[in-house]
Amino acid sequence: MKNYQEAVDYVTSLEFFGIKLGLKNITTLLAALGNPHRQFKSVHIAGTNGKGSVGAMISAVFTEAGYKVGLYTSPHLVSIRERFRINERIIPEERFYRLTTEVKAALAADIPVTYFEFTTATAFLLFAQEKVDLAIVETGMGGRLDATNVLTPELAVITNIGRDHEAHLGRSLFSITREKAGIIKPGLSLVTGVHQPKLLGLIQQDCLAFDNPIYVFGQHFRIRRVGMNGFSYQGMWLKLNGLEVKLQGQHQLGNAALALAVIELMGSTGLSVDKKVIGEGLKKVNWPGRQEVFAGSPTILIDGAHNPSGVKTLCRALSRDFVYNRLILIWGGMADKDHRAMLNQLAPMARAIIFTKPRNRRAADPDMLSAQLGLLDGAVYLTNQVSEAINKAKMLAEENDLICIAGSLYLVGEAREIIQPSFLH
Repeated sequence: MKNYQEAVDYVTSLEFFGIKLGLKNITTLLAALGNPHRQFKSVHIAGTNGKGSVGAMISAVFTEAGYKVGLYTSPHLVSIRERFRINERIIPEERFYRLTTEVKAALAADIPVTYFEFTTATAFLLFAQEKVDLAIVETGMGGRLDATNVLTPELAVITNIGRDHEAHLGRSLFSITREKAGIIKPGLSLVTGVHQPKLLGLIQQDCLAFDNPIYVFGQHFRIRRVGMNGFSYQGMWLKLNGLEVKLQGQHQLGNAALALAVIELMGSTGLSVDKKVIGEGLKKVNWPGRQEVFAGSPTILIDGAHNPSGVKTLCRALSRDFVYNRLILIWGGMADKDHRAMLNQLAPMARAIIFTKPRNRRAADPDMLSAQLGLLDGAVYLTNQVSEAINKAKMLAEENDLICIAGSLYLVGEAREIIQPSFLH
């Protein structure tokens, strides 16, 4: 690799190896790099939805408090560099090139690492080199066999449990819970927003087996909404009033509660944060592509909802938080998703649906998506080009209509690049 673009091309080529869960290859690769994952404190976040938002909030607050903070998330919207952040900043192209060159040099010829294993090793190497005070690390899929689970964190988080990645995690919520609960390790406190009694019981059993503390949203800490965007927080020991988070959607208040519980508990590890700083940090959270609104005529809403529980949250927001005449839906996603279940929720709200295909080898063809659609009292259009889908939606929409783009973070990223090309600048 001679430059940044060749580094991107090389890492992208690793998608050929697909998804292979397991810790053997990542452990070998990290050992060759000097085990960078053992050189920093971390918070490990699993869950079906909300991982990125919770991580972004934790990162923003600790950054505001003056700590050096690393954040590793996936997938990215536009550039692979979005996955790697230090104090809220995406790493530069040159730094990505140097890091990936170092990781590639450490690879054994007989170990075909996956795209995610490679990026995970890259993130851990970055955080070790930067000597971060704290790294916030989001799982890629599940937890037990996810490449990030080589960490021994200060604290673990399971945001929630819903159906997603069933081909890899299992068809039942119980099997999915078992996989995500695999991040629970001896001596590790857990923060969770899981609300289903039986699933929460499984998680509690795992914590009890290790004699680990578990802190449950709604039991050990809670929030109270104040006005449109304000809220108060009652934690285990901490009480905060006059808080505000600028991310769109009522569900973000629940994500904020999880983040605040983590911040509160991390104080016992030496990473304390002043109350005033917490409020200021929350106001600065920026997490694109999650119920993100682009004002105009018509208004455009983009959201990364890509599983049934995420679409349920989106439908709730469309009903409660937005005023519009007609909904024009642009939908596209990966072929392995349960599009029928998602469209059954969302399609009845739409006056027209435009099926499209993001630039990803796993993306579903528009005709396959339309076949998953039930009866619709409106028009259906198909195009393989996201740009054409957006142009078509704008042609169809009138002044007080709402264009909603959803179904995949890959679709949202491509759409966002068209709507706001200056994203990375």
